[in-house]
Amino acid sequence: MRDGIAVNLACERKLAHLAAWRLRSDRRAAWPGTTLLSGSALVTEYRFDEEACAVLTELADGLYDWQQPSAPEDLALVREDGRAALVTVAHERDGYLDLTREELARLDQVEASWSALLRRISAQS
Repeated sequence: MRDGIAVNLACERKLAHLAAWRLRSDRRAAWPGTTLLSGSALVTEYRFDEEACAVLTELADGLYDWQQPSAPEDLALVREDGRAALVTVAHERDGYLDLTREELARLDQVEASWSALLRRISAQS
């Protein structure tokens, strides 16, 4: 949550829905995908599981909908070791996945069309 940008009722409701998965909040000058030039923002970490995923998909239509004032900014999925698997910078409509070979293989099993798309994009970059 960036300073100086008031949140609206929609954001307050989303935060209330996510409260059950909240692990910690602290002020930071950086988080996956962003390093502030000055100041800090309130960064909140949540446990991610199937239920949290279901709630997240109910609260927004897409990754770039996670923007203040109607939602917390810049959704990211971070592994237990601190490395990000999904990074978004919503207000710039930027995002990427950084998957291990094992994660990509699991994605193949769950949704082959997504995996094929990711492989084509990776080959082009």
